[in-house]
Amino acid sequence: MAKDEEGIKVFVRLRPQNVKEQQLNRSSVEVSDKKQAVVVSSRIDGKSQTFSYDKVGGQDCDQAKVFEEVGKPMCEACIEGFN
Repeated sequence: MAKDEEGIKVFVRLRPQNVKEQQLNRSSVEVSDKKQAVVVSSRIDGKSQTFSYDKVGGQDCDQAKVFEEVGKPMCEACIEGFN
């Protein structure tokens, strides 16, 4: 395992807004272009906050993509003897 792959990594997967959240229309959540940050924008005051992670899966990210990004490398590392 390469040195840059060691340690804890954080993967965030965004869910679509539910009906109530859509009706309230208070904020929007977007994934940055590089898929490493989540931008939460308030529609009330126009302010936004950015949260950074190692990887971000957007609302269209399915379980297979999560496994490819997170599960598969973890399983391969375990098989190689890293845990």
